[in-house]
Amino acid sequence: MDTVCESPRNPKEEQNGDYTAVRSHTHPPISILTSTFLFCAENVAAAVVAAGYSYTEDAVWMSLTIVFMLVPSVMVQLTLTFIHRDLGRDRPLILLMHLLQLGPLIRCVEALVVYFQMGLEEEPYVSISRKKHLHHWGEAVEEEREVGHSLRRMAIHRNAFKRTAVMQAFLGSTPQLTLQLYVSVLERYVPPARAVLMAMSLASTTYGALVLNVLAIQIKYDDYKVKLTVPAFLCIILWRSLEIATRVTVLVLFCSALKAWIAAVALVNLIALFFLPWIRFWRSRASLPENVEKNFSWFGTVTVLGTVTLLYSAINMFCWSAVQLNLSERDLIDQAQNWGRLTLHYTFRLTENALLILLWYFFKEDGFEYFCSPLLVVQLLAAWLGLNIFIFAYYYMLFEKGEQYAYTRVLLGSALAWARGSAACLNFNCLLILLPVCRNLLSFLRGTCSCCQRSIRKQLDNNLAFHKLLGYTIALMTAVHTIAHLLNVEWFYDGILSPDTTLKGKLSIIGENGGWVNPIRSKEQTPSYIVFTTIAGITGVVITLALIVMITSSTEFIRRSFFEVFWYTHHLFVIFFVGLLIHGVGRLVRGQTPDSMKQNLYSSCKDKFMEWKQVTPNSNEEDDNQCLIPVFQGNEPMTWKWILAPIILYVFERILRFYRSQQRVVVTKAVSHPSKVLEIQMKKQGFNMEVGQYIFINCPTISTLEWHPFTLTSAPEEDFFSVHIRSAGDWTEKLIQDFQEKADNTPRLEVDGPFGTASEDVFKYEVSMLVGAGIGVTPFASILKSIWYKLQKEDQRLKTQKIYFYWICRETGAFAWFADLLRSLEQEMISSGKDGFLNYRLFLTNWDSSIAGHAIVHFDEATDAVTGLRQKTSYGRPLWENEFSVVSEAHPRSTVGVFLCGPSALGKNLQQCCHQFSSMDPRKVQFYFNKENF
Repeated sequence: MDTVCESPRNPKEEQNGDYTAVRSHTHPPISILTSTFLFCAENVAAAVVAAGYSYTEDAVWMSLTIVFMLVPSVMVQLTLTFIHRDLGRDRPLILLMHLLQLGPLIRCVEALVVYFQMGLEEEPYVSISRKKHLHHWGEAVEEEREVGHSLRRMAIHRNAFKRTAVMQAFLGSTPQLTLQLYVSVLERYVPPARAVLMAMSLASTTYGALVLNVLAIQIKYDDYKVKLTVPAFLCIILWRSLEIATRVTVLVLFCSALKAWIAAVALVNLIALFFLPWIRFWRSRASLPENVEKNFSWFGTVTVLGTVTLLYSAINMFCWSAVQLNLSERDLIDQAQNWGRLTLHYTFRLTENALLILLWYFFKEDGFEYFCSPLLVVQLLAAWLGLNIFIFAYYYMLFEKGEQYAYTRVLLGSALAWARGSAACLNFNCLLILLPVCRNLLSFLRGTCSCCQRSIRKQLDNNLAFHKLLGYTIALMTAVHTIAHLLNVEWFYDGILSPDTTLKGKLSIIGENGGWVNPIRSKEQTPSYIVFTTIAGITGVVITLALIVMITSSTEFIRRSFFEVFWYTHHLFVIFFVGLLIHGVGRLVRGQTPDSMKQNLYSSCKDKFMEWKQVTPNSNEEDDNQCLIPVFQGNEPMTWKWILAPIILYVFERILRFYRSQQRVVVTKAVSHPSKVLEIQMKKQGFNMEVGQYIFINCPTISTLEWHPFTLTSAPEEDFFSVHIRSAGDWTEKLIQDFQEKADNTPRLEVDGPFGTASEDVFKYEVSMLVGAGIGVTPFASILKSIWYKLQKEDQRLKTQKIYFYWICRETGAFAWFADLLRSLEQEMISSGKDGFLNYRLFLTNWDSSIAGHAIVHFDEATDAVTGLRQKTSYGRPLWENEFSVVSEAHPRSTVGVFLCGPSALGKNLQQCCHQFSSMDPRKVQFYFNKENF
């Protein structure tokens, strides 16, 4: 971001013929290039989107897209023309480009030509720039300085593009973003071209708000050359983008539910914000400013003020404008920053947004949740990513630009900033990584969110995906942190080897009494000494090794094939967090003490290091001429402040789980089924469950540490809870063997749970499609049993009208244990007159010619030859497109919940079908995908 106006050349330089110095005092026109790029990119993207609407014959959306593209573009062209006063000049090319809506492009080229020609030839100084010079005692003196033609033209270009950037942002980009997001909500589909247009519109709006923020800061400090640091820019960009995105999202969601009221909300906002500056102007009883624009009459002045006020209201409708209007001033800007207005604005905006969201929640249609769920995920991930970027940039700049680390950077360079920035991100992600695996916390949140919309509750099912994302981020930050510190150790060693006649050598030998900056105190101490003999080095090695083992053992192959390896190695997180807590105790990263900075300022003493004086008891006397030997101190350990709270929460989680697991479990029945499936029925005092939930089981005779998750197959209406366990590894095989061999004296079991899953929402849908693969049928056993009990009791609260059940198995024996339940359900449905309530399909994927021949022989029988059920078994895999097509045609105006307990590949196929067969009209059939996650 370059400044609003440029400092002029020194006339003495002109007299000496030093013309080339001009361009060195002028920043490159970054703001012009940025504004031009955003203008062109947004208009090109809008044209592509409009062409797409034309292809699909969406005339309304095409027309609105073109209007929101052309109206601000025309205003931008007029603004540039009036600012540059081109109406009376013979510049046909410029005017032609404006007519072709390419004015910013030719103006950008013109500005670049002016920039590169500045200082190449002598030019007259014809204009006067008045600027106030502030003395250190506060007195302001107005100065007059001569400004050259090129410098003045450059300033005009920059000011013009900043104005057009604001106009483009809030008269074009925000309406365009709102429109395209609204269309995406209605269609629940975002094509790439529309996504690009929305991203460019948000970027353009954020840039316009950034221009206003920088201008407000410059006005506040009365300095148009004020420079902001990178973290400050990042803070403003993050704040503005989230503020604008939130506001647009709120308006779009409200409009999607209450279309007739959005016009009233928009008009009330615009009118109130439009008249607010005029009300303050009339109350002040001031007169209109004279000569706002040259050669304008009273009517022209009022027209200009009305246009500016309209732009002001459009800005404040979407975000805080930062620059306040004062219609009685010639500059139209209130230089006094009013914090009361800021507080009032955000208080009102927060209340309004909350009210609009509340109205949307009560009047919305179910179809919008299909779009809101991924939108919520994107917003949460964007917030998490934005916080990571901000934290890294903040700590990076603190150590890269901080004055107290100036001497430390002499030894280490930028590696210090890389190490500390990555360490801060490491702490932030370690703060979060334990929360997704606090299962009791998630179950509590799921229960408290039971009254909320499905899109919010469903995000809790992504806990393991977020946990993995955090783990990969921690691994990345650890790698950056480790590499940076390895470089730091090498450069510390180079410093101790440097001669005393260099600044590095001088810094490396000072601090014998503890005020050192280089931890390597003698040339005999090699870099390995720091790595393997200090607290930071040893804990760093332990942390890194533990992290490597945990991540490698968490791969899909290891977890599926060698679960015990994953289970044991993952508990190295205890060592990881303990090492993390004590990693910074050694305080090897050091900066200058505040007292030392008063006695040895880097900027004035760095070149006098050979004259540094020893610190004495009288060294606290202020003497600008003396440079005492700098004193350094280590930073206070910060990691514990980040991770102590989640560690305490996780400890309470484990204590609660341990307490529940120690409660006595009585095994009432154990049944062996074909295909190596063991059914265990148990009782436990105070055990309360819901359909689809799961528990963790531990068998101390097999392993005291291993806990394995199993879905409950019993119904909440039963006086026991049960699980079906299939032999799928050493632990399950040993458990089945022990129960078979010790039928009279069954092994002792410990149970922790139950914990919630996505299947708890099965009764919240009008129609449910249940898909189980192999032993993945277990959660649906609980659901089907519960439905059976509800039908027997004629429960009127049952919202579900139809259930489609699909079970995919590899062998015929797997059907045996579940066939009795399906047979009972069949008989109950027939006897109660609801034989159409349950539609089940069984698919056998691994069959041979003998099974096929047996099925053909018994084809005419009333029951299936394999299962004995009325529904015939299908051979092969289901064609999901056909199944979804049948369901969508049978239930054209229903919400259908699709629930899967099975492999990820099948999940991707079902999720794709949910997208494909959900209607564009939110009032028609909608499919919602849910998958079990342990």
